Amino acid sequence: MKKISLIVCLLAIIPPSYAFSAGAKIAILPWKVNSAENLDYVKDAMPDMLSSRVGAGASVEVLRSDVVKDAAEAERKSGEITEAAAASIGRKLKADYVLYGSLTVFGAAASLDAKFLNVKDGTVTPFFAKGAGIDSVIGMADKLSADLLSALSPAPAQKPVLTPSTEKTLPSPELLKPAQTPMEENSFIIKPKDTGFQKALWMSQRMSGEFIAMAAADIDKDGTKELFLLKNSSVVIARLTNGKLDVVNELANDGPDQNIAITAFDADGDGVPEVYVSALRRGQPSGFAIEFKDNGFKATQAGIKWAMRTAHAGKDIVLIGQKFRKSDGFYGALRLLKKQGAEIVDAGPFEAVSPGLPGRLNLYRFEVIRGAKDNILAALDDREYLRLYKKDADGKWEQFYKSMDFYGGTLDMVNTGDEDLPALGDQEFFTVAGRFFVDDLNNDGKQELVIKRNIPGGLGRYAKVARSFTSGAIVNLSLEGIDDAGSEASILSENWRTKEVSGYIADFFIDDLAGDGRRQMFMLIVEGTGAFAGNIKSYILLNKMAL
Repeated sequence: MKKISLIVCLLAIIPPSYAFSAGAKIAILPWKVNSAENLDYVKDAMPDMLSSRVGAGASVEVLRSDVVKDAAEAERKSGEITEAAAASIGRKLKADYVLYGSLTVFGAAASLDAKFLNVKDGTVTPFFAKGAGIDSVIGMADKLSADLLSALSPAPAQKPVLTPSTEKTLPSPELLKPAQTPMEENSFIIKPKDTGFQKALWMSQRMSGEFIAMAAADIDKDGTKELFLLKNSSVVIARLTNGKLDVVNELANDGPDQNIAITAFDADGDGVPEVYVSALRRGQPSGFAIEFKDNGFKATQAGIKWAMRTAHAGKDIVLIGQKFRKSDGFYGALRLLKKQGAEIVDAGPFEAVSPGLPGRLNLYRFEVIRGAKDNILAALDDREYLRLYKKDADGKWEQFYKSMDFYGGTLDMVNTGDEDLPALGDQEFFTVAGRFFVDDLNNDGKQELVIKRNIPGGLGRYAKVARSFTSGAIVNLSLEGIDDAGSEASILSENWRTKEVSGYIADFFIDDLAGDGRRQMFMLIVEGTGAFAGNIKSYILLNKMAL
C-alpha cells in the first residue's frame, strides 16, 4: 500500500506549569470516534496506543485503562466528555492530568482533537493533528505522545564533563550489534554468519485474487512436488517448470465451504501423501482431501469433521485435528488423525501436548520444539507475542518466556456462519495464525523456529483484527538454553531474517521440490490488502538454500 505522509501540527505551546513532577499520574479517557464506518475497534485501541507511548516517560504513571473507563462512563453525558466531567474524573482518580479527545475519519481524511487538562488548576491545552485515512492514526498517536512527553518532561540534567583521567571509552552502539559478514548487493537473506543461503531469487507471475496458504507434495508420484495454493473457495494446483509457475488445475469448492488451511501428509501409510484442506460449512468443519486418481487431481473424503494440520511429535510428523464451533472457535483436545479407507478417523490423543494446550491457544497457534529432556511449546498469543512453555511437576504447561517483539500476523479469518465476516467492532473474530517451521537448519543438533513477521497497516497491532499488512519478513530463531529443556535462562535469539518484502506474507515453507537434495524457501506474498490499494494480487517468492 502506498504510504501517505502525515501532517501533524500543534496549536498551542505547553505552559511551564505542566512540567511533570516525579510519578505524575495521567488518566487517558476513552476516545470518541466520528466516522460513517463502524470504527468501534479504534475507540478501544486509541487509549491503549496513547497509554503505551505516554507511559514510556520515566516520570509518568498512566492509570489503568479499566479503572479510567469505569470512571468515564459514570461521568459521560450525551456521548461527550466535557471539561467539567474530565476534571471530576481526574479528582476521583486522584490524577494530576487528564488526556481526552476525539478522532474523526471520513474517507481519505482523518483528524485528531485532544485536550490535556491540569486537574489542579483547570488549565486545558488543546492539540490538533490531521492525516490521511485510517492508516494515519498510528502516526498521529505517535506524534501526539512524543510531543507531549517532550514538552512536559523536565530538561535533563547537564551531563558532567569527563576529564582524561576519568573518561571511559564506551563502545559504539554499532559494536553492540551481532557481527555481520559483508552482504552482497542483491542478497535476500540478512544473517550474522554464513548459514548456507545462496543469492538466487525467483518470483512467479502475479495471480489475481488473495491466496491464504500453500502446501507442497508429490501425490502423482512423478518425482517432483506440486504446489497446492489455497484460496477461500478453491485450490490451485501448479508446477514450477523452466522457471515458470504453470497452473495444472483448479478445484473449486462444492457448495458454501470456506477453506481456512492446507497441509500434506501420508495419513494411511501407503508411501504417497494426500493433501488435506480444512474448510468450514455454515460454521462447522467440512474438510476434504486431494488425491491423484484416474490420471487427475481429485477432491476426495468430503465432509471431514476436523480442522487439520501437521505437527511435530518427537522426531515424527503427524496429522492432528481439533473441533470448531461458532460460539468458541477452535476448541477441545488435539487428536491424532489417520486415514482408514475413505474416512479420516480419530486415532487417539496428541501426546506431545497432552493433556491440552495452555490458555486460549488452538492448533494453528503453536509448534513443538524438541528439547534434550522435554518438549517445549512455542506459541503465538492473541496479541502475536511468542511465548514459550514447559511442563511443570504436575504435567501442566507453564510459561517461562515471552518475546519483546511481535510475530505472525494473518488475514486468514474464519467466517462463522451464514453471512460475510462481521464488521469490525465488538464481535468475536477467529483467525488462523499460520505456519511455524521447526527444523535443525544449521545442523548443530538443536531445532530452530522459523516464523513470519508481518507489519500491519492502519492501527497496527493495536487493532482487534488487522485488516491489512504493508510488509513482512521471515525470521529464524534459536532457543538458547534448550539443552536444559526450558530453563528460566532460555531466550529466543535471532539467527537470520529475510529482507522485508512489500505486501503480506500469507504463508511460507522450506522444502526440496525438485528432489535434488537442495532445499528452498517458498513465500506466498499478497499485494493490495489495504482499503485503498486496488486489486489484490498474489505471487510466489523463492530463495534457494544450500543447506
